[in-house]
Amino acid sequence: DVDIISLQEVENQAALDGLVAKLETPYTVKLIAETGATGSLDVAVLSKGTLLETRTHRDVTLKRPDGSNTSFAREFFEVHTEQKGQRVVIFSAHFKAQRNDDPGRRFAEAEAAGRIVSATAAEFPNALVVLGGDLNDTPESDAIQALLDAGSLTLLTQPGLWTYGSFSSTEHIDHLIMANSAALLLDEGMPEVYDDGSGSYGGSDHRALAATFRFPE
Repeated sequence: DVDIISLQEVENQAALDGLVAKLETPYTVKLIAETGATGSLDVAVLSKGTLLETRTHRDVTLKRPDGSNTSFAREFFEVHTEQKGQRVVIFSAHFKAQRNDDPGRRFAEAEAAGRIVSATAAEFPNALVVLGGDLNDTPESDAIQALLDAGSLTLLTQPGLWTYGSFSSTEHIDHLIMANSAALLLDEGMPEVYDDGSGSYGGSDHRALAATFRFPE
């Protein structure tokens, strides 16, 4: 029953529609940022409230640390909604995977994402602005640090938090990052991670990550 969900690895509109049909919560905003590739694994957003606008950023040219050009591996999807009279902006992201790794591309994605999120937060200083997604790097990585250094952004984390498990190891590679203007709205003790109640991940190999923000009455 959350208000907004940032999704990764959604193949197409039919897959998103199939998911929505299984949910008891009615979402008025149901959007996928389809890149059009065969078998693509795209980002999507489900939200309550009213859709105000969307922005896409995959056509932005990014620079790796070695100076070469690249782009976002998937769409860097920006969705503006109105929730109870408040503008809420969610960025849904899925950076380059570590399989067939290209850390320079992921660094470029992170650095650009930090600038874009910060620019939107400056454009809408009263909005709640949050980036949520599978960024495929840990909090101490160069990529995540570059993202945070690009503007007034805060990584929401807790000691010992992890979101991805592989055999005997666990990693915190899925993240919620907020513009600092949202800090006063954040519930203490956030974020939290969730499984499906049985200790599994509901068909995924990642745990769900969530935070609660409360608007002034």
